[in-house]
Amino acid sequence: MERRKVIAGNWKMNMLPNEAIDFITELTPLVKDTNNEVILCVPFTDLFYALLNVQDTNIKIGAQNMHFEESGAYTGEIAPAMLTEMGVKYVVIGHSERREYFGETDETVNKKVKKALEHNLVPIMCCGETLTQREQGVTMDFIRQQVKVGFLGITAEQAKRIIFDRYLAGVDWGWEHFGAIVTIGVKGDSYYVIEEHAAQHKYIGEWIQIAKDIIRRYGNIPFYCDPARTEHIAAFQKAGINAYLANNRVLSGIEEVATLMERQQFFIVYEQCPRFREEIYKYVWKKNTGEPLKENDDVLCAIRYGIHSDKTVSTIQSPEERMKKAKKIRGML
Repeated sequence: MERRKVIAGNWKMNMLPNEAIDFITELTPLVKDTNNEVILCVPFTDLFYALLNVQDTNIKIGAQNMHFEESGAYTGEIAPAMLTEMGVKYVVIGHSERREYFGETDETVNKKVKKALEHNLVPIMCCGETLTQREQGVTMDFIRQQVKVGFLGITAEQAKRIIFDRYLAGVDWGWEHFGAIVTIGVKGDSYYVIEEHAAQHKYIGEWIQIAKDIIRRYGNIPFYCDPARTEHIAAFQKAGINAYLANNRVLSGIEEVATLMERQQFFIVYEQCPRFREEIYKYVWKKNTGEPLKENDDVLCAIRYGIHSDKTVSTIQSPEERMKKAKKIRGML
C-alpha cells in the first residue's frame, strides 16, 4: 500500500457558486478511483453548494480561513462553529496572502490552529517565505519560526490530527532490552515524535502487526530499522512494509538530533512517549571515550535511526552509483 497523499486545492478568491458546481461535477469522475485524499478549499460563499455536490464522492471540502474567537464584533470574519455546522472538515490557516495583506502573525495563526482543533477541524497550516527572504538566504530560519510558533501548545491528541508534510518511523530491535518503533511527523524542517511502541519479549510477528497498524493510520511510510537484525528487516519487507537499513552511526546520529534540539526543531508528544521520558534521564556516557554506553537507549536509538536516516538517505550513494563514480575516476566512462 502506498502512502496516502493529501491533495488540497486552494481556490483563493475565485469561482461563483454555479462555477463551483460545474467544476466539482467535472472533477468527480476524474478522482473517483484515487487512494489519495482530495480537498477543495473554497470561498465561504461556495461552501454550501460545494458541500451539497460532493456528497457520495471522495472529495472533501475545506474553508480558506476562520477566526480564533467563538463569536463577537468581528465584522466579515467566520467563526469555527459556522464551519462545523455546515459540515466542513478542513480549514486553511496562515496562508501567505493572509499574512501579507491582512496582518496575520505567527501568534494569531497559533490561536487559530488551537481553535480549529478544539472544534474538530483539521487545520492546513501554511508556512513559507517571501522572495526577499529567499534571496537573503533566510528561508529555513523563517519557516522554522512559523512552524514552531504555529504549533505552540498543541496537545498529543491534537497533534495526531495535524496534516504533516510526511511521516517516517525508526525501529530498534530488542528482546531482553526493549524493542521500539517510533512514528515521526515532519513539518518543514522540524521533526515531531508523535508516538512510541516499546516492549520486551515481542516476536517479529507482533512487531509486524504494530507496523501495519501504523501504516493503516499514516500510509506505507518508510521504516528505518536497526541493521543488526537483517532477518527482521526481511520479515518486514515480506509483509509489505517499507523497511530499510537505518543509518546507525552513533555519534553523528546523536549530533544530528542534538542539533535539531538546539535549533528548536525537535518536538516530543510526551503523553504518547512515556519510555522516552524515562530513557532521556538515564542516558549514560563512557567517561574515558565520551561515547554513549548502550544502556537505556532503545526509544532514543529508534528516534536516531529514523531522523539520521531521513537526513542522510538522499546523500548515501547506492552501489550502482559508487561503481559508476569509480569507473569515471578510472577513465572507463
